Amino acid sequence: MEFHQKKTVMIEYLKEIKEELFDAPSEVKEAFNTVVSYFDDKEDLYYGVYLGYEDDRFHRIRGPKTLEEFKKLKKTEDYKNTDMTVFKKESDREELMKYSQSQNPHPGKIQELLFRGKIIS
Repeated sequence: MEFHQKKTVMIEYLKEIKEELFDAPSEVKEAFNTVVSYFDDKEDLYYGVYLGYEDDRFHRIRGPKTLEEFKKLKKTEDYKNTDMTVFKKESDREELMKYSQSQNPHPGKIQELLFRGKIIS
C-alpha cells in the first residue's frame, strides 16, 4: 500500500475514533482535532502536468507529489520554462490529458479544465 493510501486509511480511522469521543471533555476533543487536521493537511498530494513548448502538448508529471515537491520541481532546469498545473484529483488531470489529445480540442474547454487545478509558478 502506497503512503497516500495508508494516510487515507489512517484519516478514516481517526474520524471513526472522533465519533466515539462525543462525551469527552472539550480539551480532549480539541487535541484530537489537532491530530486529525495534522494528518489530513500535512501531505496533500497532487497530480501534475506541464505544457511542453517544443510540441505544445500536455505531459504528465510522474507520481503524486506534495505541493512543495512540485514547487521545487518547477525550479529545476527541466521545468523552469514550462507551464505547470497540479490537480487535487487524478481524474481531473486525466480528463485534461484525454481532452487535449482529442481531435480539434477547443481552447476554452482546455482553459476550463485547467482552472480545476493550481498553477505552479
